[in-house]
Amino acid sequence: MCRDVLMQVCRRHGFIVQSLAIGDDHIHIVVTIPPTMSVSKAFQLLKGASAYALFRVIPNFRLRYPRGHLWAIGGGFRSVGDVEKQTVVDYVDRHNQLTLGQFISPKFCGL
Repeated sequence: MCRDVLMQVCRRHGFIVQSLAIGDDHIHIVVTIPPTMSVSKAFQLLKGASAYALFRVIPNFRLRYPRGHLWAIGGGFRSVGDVEKQTVVDYVDRHNQLTLGQFISPKFCGL
């Protein structure tokens, strides 16, 4: 579900997903963004729009995150202009640690 929401957000804003890995407490995503958008704006859109969509799809998330803060404050992002894109994609692919069922508990979601 989280993967689907992130992919929808990317499509809506014109991002091209190169690689996506969902870990136990973090997400790695490599995207190509439109040249007119800053990296920080893309990061803001990914965090904000995905949290909003997940709260709508899984209302029980509000019980765990009553203030609406799904993602941690801040986070890490960067442009990959100083390394080969494939190096970063390979790094993210190696971090595909968990299935979505382990990331979002079906019991918690009411499934």
